[in-house]
Amino acid sequence: MTTALRVWLTCLLALSALALAQERHNFLAVNNRVLDDSAGPFYFIAQGNNRDAFALAGALATSLGARLSFDSATRRLTFYRDGTTVVLRATADINEGLVKQPGALTVNGVSRDSPLGILVGGRSFVAITPLAEALGARVSWDSASRVIFIDDHPALPTAARLGRPDIGLHDGFTRVALSLPIGVSYRVAVNASQLVVTFTGVQAEAFSLVPDSPNVRNMRLVADGDGVTLIIQSAHPLTVAGQGFRVGYLPPDGQRPLGRLFIDFGAALQGQPVEALQGSVAAPLVPPEAPRQPSSARPPAGARPVIIVDAGHGGHDGGAQGFVNEKVVVLALSLKVQALLEAAGFEVIMSRAGDYFISLPDRSALATPERSLFVSIHVNSAENTAAHGIETWVFGQPLNEAALQQAIRENGGGELGRALTSEALSHVNAISKDLLAQEQLHFSRLLAQSVQSSLIAATGAADRGVRQSAFYVLRNARIPAVLLELGFVRHPVEGPKLGTESYQTKLAEAIVEGIINFYEQNGAMVQR
Repeated sequence: MTTALRVWLTCLLALSALALAQERHNFLAVNNRVLDDSAGPFYFIAQGNNRDAFALAGALATSLGARLSFDSATRRLTFYRDGTTVVLRATADINEGLVKQPGALTVNGVSRDSPLGILVGGRSFVAITPLAEALGARVSWDSASRVIFIDDHPALPTAARLGRPDIGLHDGFTRVALSLPIGVSYRVAVNASQLVVTFTGVQAEAFSLVPDSPNVRNMRLVADGDGVTLIIQSAHPLTVAGQGFRVGYLPPDGQRPLGRLFIDFGAALQGQPVEALQGSVAAPLVPPEAPRQPSSARPPAGARPVIIVDAGHGGHDGGAQGFVNEKVVVLALSLKVQALLEAAGFEVIMSRAGDYFISLPDRSALATPERSLFVSIHVNSAENTAAHGIETWVFGQPLNEAALQQAIRENGGGELGRALTSEALSHVNAISKDLLAQEQLHFSRLLAQSVQSSLIAATGAADRGVRQSAFYVLRNARIPAVLLELGFVRHPVEGPKLGTESYQTKLAEAIVEGIINFYEQNGAMVQR
């Protein structure tokens, strides 16, 4: 914030404070806009600063562009924004809520310490600083103006530079990918076989090159005082309706400090519509974000995503045994998920719809690029009958021995499980060299986080988080792919519950809710 703006706000708020006759001592501003007094800040103890300040949950979520839901059964507040899911436990006991508690808040499944949400008179209040920081904003306290400032638009680094693109051929199409510093904006336009991207807020060195690609003839980058322009000549026609190319953007996350813009070229590709290139200048484009639909909405007509629902085990492979039989439970669950997805407008392909055996390679082969998501449904088992809770897995290097053993069990157990796990592990190392696989793994994590959050919110089960290991069934996926472990069959409470119709319905509804939430956030980038 500029010094002049802070001085102006200080004067304005000093006058406001006098007018309120000290009814309001402190103020809350988001992106330099002072929020209404009804939003906060509120203090449940002596008047403080930003450390002890709470805000009305709905008002704070709205000001930060987040979507808020509350599960009264589990007393959990869930905030969704731009691929980030924040879950906060809540209480009606004010004294309990004021104490910072370990794991009270999770960000995409990762626990953080925080005060609890506080429920008073039918309203929810949240501690401002931990919630805003969990959603990626910065919080500061200005003692002169007595304002808690939330900055949701970090300033662009003065030395932000655009590097050369990475270019690779994947499944018949060519991907051009660039890393974008935070704050860089871009516009896209096409004409005939030319695609132009203009960037603002970034510097770059000019270049021209002819890639070894059947889909891209050449590209060049022009830098001037007003910005940077990337011009790509396709080997096939492009249309403003999106024929012949696809554009997507991956925001920064915990594993990627920069955003990632990718443009795919292929005669058979169908992306989102763009505006026409006017002469040699790109018409302003990056269409406004479409309004989010309620989670019960159907996918847009003509864009039916194809979901692979994989019911684990089957036939002679019974899976985990305890109070219930895994192959029976997961088939019943998968059929419920199928019905709910189809009712919501998705197309569903089942790996199995009855009690018969399907090999892991055959299941894995279903996750082809023309489809959208792969969801493998399982229930868990452990020697320790006290083990309980829900966890969601993505493909990756096992981070500990327990994760490795879990993969061996799900890969068939015994010598077969070890052999398939070894084969899958060899594929883990290849991901670092495969641009498309890296980005699909990113989407897999987002899908896993969305489904895991939905399952925990719906069931109140112990949250075992999002994990990674070398599951063979996820090995060859060229689409976002996750494996769900929905509870432990040998646990004395969770095991029998997995066999009940009501709990299976609750699990199925939560899985579908998580898929729909994922599509609301990322559908345009993963839709084939």
